[in-house]
Amino acid sequence: MYPQEQKYGSYYCIVFGRDGNRSIRKVLDSLLSQTVMPGKIIVIDDGSTDGMYDTVQEYGRKNPGMITVHETNNKTRDYTRLPLLWNMGLLDGYDFHMIVPSDASFVTEYAERMLQELAQNPNLVIVSGDWGPMKAQAPHGGGRFVRQSFFWKHYPQGYPRILGYESEILERAILNKNEIKVLNDVEIFHHDALGHSHNFKEFGYGMKSLGYYPPYVFGRFVMDFVRNKSMGKKGALKMLWYYLLFRPEKDGYYSMLPADVRSAIRERQKKYINSLARRAVRKLLRRHRSGLAIQKVTAPATKSSGFSIVRGETVRSADRN
Repeated sequence: MYPQEQKYGSYYCIVFGRDGNRSIRKVLDSLLSQTVMPGKIIVIDDGSTDGMYDTVQEYGRKNPGMITVHETNNKTRDYTRLPLLWNMGLLDGYDFHMIVPSDASFVTEYAERMLQELAQNPNLVIVSGDWGPMKAQAPHGGGRFVRQSFFWKHYPQGYPRILGYESEILERAILNKNEIKVLNDVEIFHHDALGHSHNFKEFGYGMKSLGYYPPYVFGRFVMDFVRNKSMGKKGALKMLWYYLLFRPEKDGYYSMLPADVRSAIRERQKKYINSLARRAVRKLLRRHRSGLAIQKVTAPATKSSGFSIVRGETVRSADRN
């Protein structure tokens, strides 16, 4: 391990969660074992009742100056508070911040790989590793590194407390002609199965607030339902149900995201659906043409003309007798 400022710039971690005592040691140990160390680890405990706060306090005492712990004394589990927790950990004076859920740990070279990408490309503003099938197309919420110069320019008040905040910043980066990236070969380990403490209501509501194109939503539902992997069939059904059920409010957490973001998302998804349709049509046409070609090759010789080829000569069938 070596000081992170020497090569790639500085970063700090925002660790957040509630009742994550089963996994928080793995999370903090993985951060303290990074080949490029963070300058600070800010832990936000949102009113845990399972002993998580005591555990992170223990780590704070063992790592003074590195780990700082904040407790909210919140009495209920409330997903609308998550952007507030992120904002509680924000600091000035660093080049990047890393978002860390209380159930996610990382390979030892995780931070170094993220920082290498960010150092090589100044236009890259958000990057993360991957988990599960390792085929993600966009950075995950947990494990993402965010360039603070971009962040403070567009979010001087911190993360907006609005449904879809994790995706909104990605869309804002794209609209701003910046780049986002996911490194599929750098693994994130989630110790809490998706759906156990995750709220599928948020997934469904979020797609509506982000302005998702309806055919795209249905396609995602079918894919998740058929594959039956991390989300499961039940989770896919819940997600679709809450998408159909959701009626956005005029303002507040459950309101729609800005119109420019919604429009950009919908247009991109329309283009994606159209490209899939064109590929499917081309594939069907190729199959049809290849089928016709096979039929021509294997079709029996016709006798309607009354002619046949014998030893290079054309003769009438009647002349053979």
